[in-house]
Amino acid sequence: MGEVKQLLERGANIEAFKSDGATALYIAAQEGHLEVVKLLLVKGANTRSTGATALYIASQNGHLEVVGLLLDKGANIEAALSVGETPLYISAHNGTFRGRGAAIGEGCKSVGWMHWWRNSGRCCSEAWT
Repeated sequence: MGEVKQLLERGANIEAFKSDGATALYIAAQEGHLEVVKLLLVKGANTRSTGATALYIASQNGHLEVVGLLLDKGANIEAALSVGETPLYISAHNGTFRGRGAAIGEGCKSVGWMHWWRNSGRCCSEAWT
């Protein structure tokens, strides 16, 4: 985390991205680095992006604390990949938060969830138990 802090103190662009579009927030969320995610959010990292977001990758990889923090900071739970997958969809599909779905599903009106529902033939309570 020290390196990230130093880079930010030296004026690094918090929204800079790699050739694949991954930002520092995305990478920290992908790896489950909660303290780095906190730092980036305090410094103003964007949580309202679309497509493959930090919330999506944290959901996919099962980093529940990072997911909760991103949701608390306004991450877009409805942000979908070009194929329509949302953070809620990938969580349900992978069984990432089995038994803890309320953390990510709270208030969600996700198109991705409806896709999961139709294609799996399972009800929402089964997806989260």
